[in-house]
Amino acid sequence: MMTLEAAGGNRASCTCLMIVGNVERTIRQSLDSTLRSGCFDEYVIVQDTRIKDSTRQILEGYRERFPQIRLLWHEWKTKDYSAPRNLGLSEARMDRCFWIDGDETLMDPMGIYSLLQRPEQKAYHIWQVSPTPYQRLVWTHQLRLFPNLTGVKWELPIHEQTVFSIRRLGIPEEISPYRVWHLGYIEEATNTKKHRERAQIMRDWLRRHPQKDQARAYIEEQYLSSMIYLKNIRHVGKHIRVTPGRETEYKSSFIHRRHI
Repeated sequence: MMTLEAAGGNRASCTCLMIVGNVERTIRQSLDSTLRSGCFDEYVIVQDTRIKDSTRQILEGYRERFPQIRLLWHEWKTKDYSAPRNLGLSEARMDRCFWIDGDETLMDPMGIYSLLQRPEQKAYHIWQVSPTPYQRLVWTHQLRLFPNLTGVKWELPIHEQTVFSIRRLGIPEEISPYRVWHLGYIEEATNTKKHRERAQIMRDWLRRHPQKDQARAYIEEQYLSSMIYLKNIRHVGKHIRVTPGRETEYKSSFIHRRHI
């Protein structure tokens, strides 16, 4: 297999952004996969102040070995996942940014490297591949590699996205074939806990944001996805009103997902 060094060619500088919680079982594999890739010039890792396992100690060990790693702390006073991501983004100093979480590993480093060699200012969707307890994989493409430009930011408190700001700025997008491997959905108990927490955050957000726009349509769909997972779809009508004309889309599938 060709190495990154053999591929040659200049690439854009890139900051690797992470937010982490209690991920002691997976953070080593995540960091090792990115450090070996040769894609990233700096790492900005935002830690959750609620960390209770050994994640903090593991990260301190990596920082001592790799000076390109910077560690920040974010106090989670509110359930807003965009806030720690934007904190990390505000500290990014490279031309482009790529985000990955502490329960994910980079599957296609050569592919990411090739995207960084392209001269155009473009944002790229990367596939998140998630094994589940039900012997299937869930593929979700997410906007993960983008130019580090003023105006780019994460929005929404949960299922946070940069795509809305990217589109407002008129930055072209492309869905790449490259992947990250995600281990956050393997345990059913963890899945249920996540969906319950997310459903509550989304329900509160929808009540505060009655306006019909792209962000609301996206959160409506994600909320319904969580309710379907929790087998409580019959209660959805008590909490939110689905935008008229979108019912068929919601019944068809989850947004940007395919199940294998």
